[in-house]
Amino acid sequence: MIRESASSPESLLVQVQLNEGGYAIGEPIEMKLIVTNLTSRALRLFFPTAQRYDFIVSKGNEVLWRWSDARTFAQVTSTLLLEPRATITYEATWDQTTRSGVKLPLGRYAIKGVLTTRPSIDTEPKVFGIVD
Repeated sequence: MIRESASSPESLLVQVQLNEGGYAIGEPIEMKLIVTNLTSRALRLFFPTAQRYDFIVSKGNEVLWRWSDARTFAQVTSTLLLEPRATITYEATWDQTTRSGVKLPLGRYAIKGVLTTRPSIDTEPKVFGIVD
């Protein structure tokens, strides 16, 4: 997703990446949120809290897991200066346990990454499967 700001032209490429497209039941899922400055100038990213990113797993409209659940973040604003053409990567690993404490059954799911800037930037969902 390329994000253009109306107030000042900013160009970010924000993508979610998985290490596989299919996982066995209970297999850890490694995910990355990759943020790239596509411009030839430094970009200042504003964050309303100490949280910088999130990952959300869903099936249809139902959110099954959110990385930030049960985490607390300092309620302080912060900024990050992303140098020209620079990339930052945020990583997390998930054990396939949903918010309600159950393991995912076989099926197709979607994950998206969120850069928690103000306003936040969501990636396009990436579909993955839990397979036998």
